[in-house]
Amino acid sequence: IMEDIDYTDDIFDNLWIKKYAPKSISEMVLSEENRTKVEGYIRDNDIPSLLFCGKPGQGKTTLATLLCKEIDATTLMINASFDNGIDVIRGRINNFVQTMSPTGSLKVVILDEADRLSPSSQDALRGMIEDNAEHTRFILTANEQARISDALQSRCISLNITPPKAGFAQYVMGILKKERVVVPKEHFPGLKTILEQYYPDLRKTIGIIQSNITNNTLIIENKLINNEFIKSIYEKFDEMNPIDLREVWIKSENEFQGDYVYLLKSFHEFIYKKDDISPNERANIILEIANGLRDSVFVIDQEINFYATILRILKQLGKF
Repeated sequence: IMEDIDYTDDIFDNLWIKKYAPKSISEMVLSEENRTKVEGYIRDNDIPSLLFCGKPGQGKTTLATLLCKEIDATTLMINASFDNGIDVIRGRINNFVQTMSPTGSLKVVILDEADRLSPSSQDALRGMIEDNAEHTRFILTANEQARISDALQSRCISLNITPPKAGFAQYVMGILKKERVVVPKEHFPGLKTILEQYYPDLRKTIGIIQSNITNNTLIIENKLINNEFIKSIYEKFDEMNPIDLREVWIKSENEFQGDYVYLLKSFHEFIYKKDDISPNERANIILEIANGLRDSVFVIDQEINFYATILRILKQLGKF
């Protein structure tokens, strides 16, 4: 069957996240403060070393790439979630900064997901930023700014790339308008909920909305995380053993689009307001949820991370 599939760019061109990816900085959803700074860099045809911070899906990598394009920089892109050892700093990056740009333009190293760099790599990088400041700049992107050392942060100008809510919603609505999607009045509340639930992750929001379109009409039915769904999981704590409990959310993934990170956040809100368990129990559960959310940044399988978090919560409650 797989041999019969024609893998062409046409398949992926239909994905809105690719089709409507910004082609220039003017198309990006930025705060006025960030737009002013970025436009200033473009006017000067130069940039300082930068640290773009924010959650996934906000356009950090896109902004870094487009900014380098605008100033016609010679660029080296490193994905630090894969290449994060000190050998990368001493090897590929050092070789890049030591060679002349073929056009004489400014050289820029983009370190995507730099918060995955090892401590030794961050230490080596801070010296490299200083030693090569005359002809090379660095743009770091990070989902978790706290994982970037203070010494490395001090050598960069930090910009929080979180988009303003109004611009975020306008961007999504603009795509719906361009695609001539019909939004029935009864599905307005669902669209609003999606925009609120997945903000500020623009990438995921666009993907979720596209997945809910049938015959060019937006249809949103029971695919959002709600308090009743969270409550149903919690009530099963006493009714099912820890192994069988996993079936509850596995069979219901369509109800929350498989978004286990948001499911954890929603579980936090549910527990925080649940006053029929003691404050100490709630506090311990919230600590476990916080650990689960922290781990979600680094794990490969979000469902397993959610399951492990639930198991730790069950243990806190003395369920096994």
